[in-house]
Amino acid sequence: MVEEVLSRHLSVQVAAVVGEPDALKGELPIAYVQLRSGTNADAAELLSLCLREVPERAAVPIDVVIIEAIPLTAVGKIFKPALRLDAMGRAARKVIASVLGDCSGVEVEVLETEARAAVILRLPVGPSAEAHAATLRQAFAGFLFDIRIIMEVE
Repeated sequence: MVEEVLSRHLSVQVAAVVGEPDALKGELPIAYVQLRSGTNADAAELLSLCLREVPERAAVPIDVVIIEAIPLTAVGKIFKPALRLDAMGRAARKVIASVLGDCSGVEVEVLETEARAAVILRLPVGPSAEAHAATLRQAFAGFLFDIRIIMEVE
């Protein structure tokens, strides 16, 4: 439904919606959009379109991310697992920013493991590193992905 609404916009070449992890609701929809060559649209405009035209409020994306190219499989279908991993990284950066004030110095890596995906956080070693790690562990407790925190010497 959301993909159809976004695809009707004249600037949108292709749109895909996946779930972005959320500690309280499990997942919230996030839209990824590839624009047609030579056209312009911004995320706010596309989000506003969704708010007006998507009939189910819970389906309206929390964000619209404009990317260079939507990942495709070898047969040309949208490869949503890659978008889900990106959404996990985005969710992790939001949590880091909300609890630490900013993401600088924290490296975020998302890995697909055999069991399920994991987010790896690399924190620089410093006087408050242990406190930051404990705060982050608590902030990520409600998420349905594995979180690993690694302290690294710069």
